[in-house]
Amino acid sequence: MVGPGFIDKSDEFVVTRSNTVTMSAQLSLSLLERLRERFSNDRALCKLFLQLIRMAVNDFLTQLPLRSRTSTQATKYLPMTPVNVTHVAIKYTDVDDVHTIIAPVLANTGDDDLFKFLGLLWYMAHIKDAAYTSLVEEICSGAQLPPTCTSKVGSRSCRCKAVPRYRMRGGGWRQWGQRRGGGR
Repeated sequence: MVGPGFIDKSDEFVVTRSNTVTMSAQLSLSLLERLRERFSNDRALCKLFLQLIRMAVNDFLTQLPLRSRTSTQATKYLPMTPVNVTHVAIKYTDVDDVHTIIAPVLANTGDDDLFKFLGLLWYMAHIKDAAYTSLVEEICSGAQLPPTCTSKVGSRSCRCKAVPRYRMRGGGWRQWGQRRGGGR
């Protein structure tokens, strides 16, 4: 991750052969096919993926020692952008179209350019980044966000206690408090 001091300079980025990565059409199309099986449009895929990234980063932040963090919540997507994508131009195939994306960054779900997001995702899969490939696998296997509750925990209208919550821990998403062996 680039961190909180990162400034997006993609408009100043100069594309050359040495910093352009061309994704194989096979990788692009196979990932698109797997991910699009579950979603009616790319916007829904983008939204869920960004929310899962935020959830994983928040879980990571809570594991850091108190003195090395200022917050346990990742409030902005830009600082969560992988450093690797800030220095490359990415060419990928989407069915019959070829897109060239220049130094993509993560943004809020409403502001995110779908082509940039998909380019970032394909590049991270191309370099076999463990975090992104595990999130792709989780999404393909049906991962969902836990429901959020706007009322106070403990009130009658709050159903948070009745609905299992999930978190990312080493081997994947598990129910809160559940150990690797499957028991509580």
